[in-house]
Amino acid sequence: MRLSTSTNMLYPVQRAEHSLDTIRTLGAAGFQVLDWCATAFSNQDTVRGENPFTTSEWQGWIGAQRNEADKLGIAFNQAHGSMYDYFAQDDHTAWLHQMTERIMQACVMLGIDTIIYHPYEAPGSRELQNIDACRRANVEYLRRAGDMAGKYGLRIAVENMLSNRRMDGSVYWRYCTHAEELVDLVDAIDMENVQICLDVGHAHYMGENLYNTIKLYGKRLIALHIHDNNRMDDLHLLPFDGIIDWQDVARRLIDFLSGVAYAGEGKIKKVAANTYIITPYSVDIMGDLIDELENNGLYF
Repeated sequence: MRLSTSTNMLYPVQRAEHSLDTIRTLGAAGFQVLDWCATAFSNQDTVRGENPFTTSEWQGWIGAQRNEADKLGIAFNQAHGSMYDYFAQDDHTAWLHQMTERIMQACVMLGIDTIIYHPYEAPGSRELQNIDACRRANVEYLRRAGDMAGKYGLRIAVENMLSNRRMDGSVYWRYCTHAEELVDLVDAIDMENVQICLDVGHAHYMGENLYNTIKLYGKRLIALHIHDNNRMDDLHLLPFDGIIDWQDVARRLIDFLSGVAYAGEGKIKKVAANTYIITPYSVDIMGDLIDELENNGLYF
């Protein structure tokens, strides 16, 4: 497990012209792995030409970020894809569809192998909470996206959503706010490179039992968004600053990783206090490396 933070950590200060400063600032804070937030430069409100990513100069702009990260010993592990209404029928949406391939090309340049996608509601489905219509529309769209991602050797991880509560107590309904809906969607897509991203804060906000959610996702789980909240607002707090039972989450993740190791004829081994490592069947861990893990390892 590699601990990372998103390049949108500095939002709304983050702007295209500050992309290198963002990498330097997060590196200085101690992060060695970053989640590249493409959403900041390509989303429903983006206008062509307003930032380098939407111009013919985009490759040089992405290349500069990769060079800066390499210089600082920073890696990019995943990206957050564009957030927009996939199902709108207009010229702006058609352009944003084109930008999704640019995001994939940028991921290859940055060394990223996984892009996070949101599921969206089909036209007219929100008022009726029409899950079937949403499933059909998202299966069609995400299969196309999965095919395109496959050309670049990328995986898509579809994120669990949340239904925001309004001030008057009503709920803004969204598709895939519960584990069963997301598993149903990903299984219907039925593509090896389209799996699941668990947003722990979203699941907690929606009242889910995180232990059971992780168990249900099982082998479909390939990415995590880790943050905390008070189950009343989507606060994106640091772990332990809210009320999530992180010991329960860690227990389920360790169980899950044990299953991954077993399936691959490998093993998960506790090498120090609160420190576990997964190894292939032909690899063993000993000596100085165990000391290094104890001093610098990433803890669950």
